[in-house]
Amino acid sequence: MRSRQRGTDARPAGTRKDAWRGSLRLSVFYQSACRAKPLGPRAGSSQTSKKKKSTSLAAAGRRAGPPPRRTQQLPVLPIAVALVLLAIAIAVVIAYRSASGGPTAGGKVSGIPCDTGEHVATGDHHYHAYLDILYEGTEVSVPAQIGIPSDAPQPCFYWLHTHDTTGVIHIEAPAPDDHGFTLGQFFDIWGQKLSSKQVATFKTDSTHQMKIWVDGQPYTGNPRDIVLKAHEQVVIEIGPPFTDPPPTFTFPSGL
Repeated sequence: MRSRQRGTDARPAGTRKDAWRGSLRLSVFYQSACRAKPLGPRAGSSQTSKKKKSTSLAAAGRRAGPPPRRTQQLPVLPIAVALVLLAIAIAVVIAYRSASGGPTAGGKVSGIPCDTGEHVATGDHHYHAYLDILYEGTEVSVPAQIGIPSDAPQPCFYWLHTHDTTGVIHIEAPAPDDHGFTLGQFFDIWGQKLSSKQVATFKTDSTHQMKIWVDGQPYTGNPRDIVLKAHEQVVIEIGPPFTDPPPTFTFPSGL
């Protein structure tokens, strides 16, 4: 029996067959280890996506909605400042009127009221005086309607007033004053200044002096204290030049 030699045909242990088997095992191990998992949504991914989508839609809805209405508020500071300035202006006007003694819509001035009618009846204290003002030799007109305010609630007459520009002062009172009505009271009703240095808007200075005449006689006292008497003539001059003797006035018949 012819023995078969395995030296040429037999596969040595650990050669190709073993290598093939080893490679087979390695390939199977590799495939099992590296086999990709089937594609598909992860657990919970669908719900998360829906939540994100709903959240984004809600946010978009909020953004797309109309903006909240803002309540318009008045500027407090400018209004407060305006009110303060208005109060200051009113106070200044009141102080000016009080200082000047001018009539305030028929209110009492220097103790003299504004009555609804003239006191010209029998028994009333009714007479006239005259005022002449000269500045640098030129006669200054005394306004009409002094003491007859046009802004009073109803027409009225102060006891001292004028009707025209002649300079005639009408003194019409229900009774005589104990101390006599003065030129200072008339200027208070007029709303003008009167002192030893100023008459109406005219003032003395280094080049201008004041001279006062009462019935043609020099007067050196305070002009405010001159008591107005029937047909009395008061001349106040600021000069030079001065008129000496001062001009005289002839009262019309009936005054």
